[in-house]
Amino acid sequence: MNDDTIRRMWDHMAELHQAELIHKPDALEMKIIAKALDRMGIVEHDAFMQSFATTVGLRIYLPFEPGDLSARCALAQAKLCAHEFQHVVQLEEEGTDFMWGYLRSGAYRAIKEGLAYTCNLEVHHWATGELLDCEELAQTLEHYACTEGDIAVCRAILRSAKVTVQDGGILNRSSREVISFLEGEGVQGRQQKGQLDRRK
Repeated sequence: MNDDTIRRMWDHMAELHQAELIHKPDALEMKIIAKALDRMGIVEHDAFMQSFATTVGLRIYLPFEPGDLSARCALAQAKLCAHEFQHVVQLEEEGTDFMWGYLRSGAYRAIKEGLAYTCNLEVHHWATGELLDCEELAQTLEHYACTEGDIAVCRAILRSAKVTVQDGGILNRSSREVISFLEGEGVQGRQQKGQLDRRK
C-alpha cells in the first residue's frame, strides 16, 4: 500500500465528514495551545506539536503530511485516521455537548478517548489479526489531564471492546469507513499482512 492510497484515505474521510485536514506545525492556534499546555505541565510543547494529532470540531491537525510514510507508516496512519474521525463522529452525534464535555471533564474525556482508541484496536486487528495492548493505549491518557480513575474507565472500555474485536467485530463507524475504503483499494488486511507496515 503506497503513500497515494493513504493520502486518498485521509481525503476520502475528510470529504465524507466535511472536515478539514490542517498541517499542525503551521497552525498558529496550535502553537499557542502547545505553549499553554507546556506551562500547565500537561504535555511538553514539542511533544504536543510533533507527536499528537488534535481534532477540534471539524478541523483535524496532523503533525505530518497525510500519506507521508516516512513520518508514520501506513498502518499507523490508518489507525490514527479512524481514531481522529471517530471524534468527528462524536461531534456529529452530540453537537456542542461533546466539545464542552471533552474540555470540562477528565472523566468524560476518558470515555470518549476510550471509544476512539477502540478504533485503534479495530483497525490494527483487521490489518494484522493481532490485538493491541489495552493497558498501553489507556495509559496515553496521562497526557490528557486525566486522573488514574479516569484512565481506569478508559481501560475498562477497551477491555470490553477487545472481546468483540477479537471475534472480528467492528464497533465504530469511522473504523468501518476506513476499512471499507482500504478494502475498496484492494487491501485485504490480515489476509495479506505484507500490504501494511505492522509497526505501531
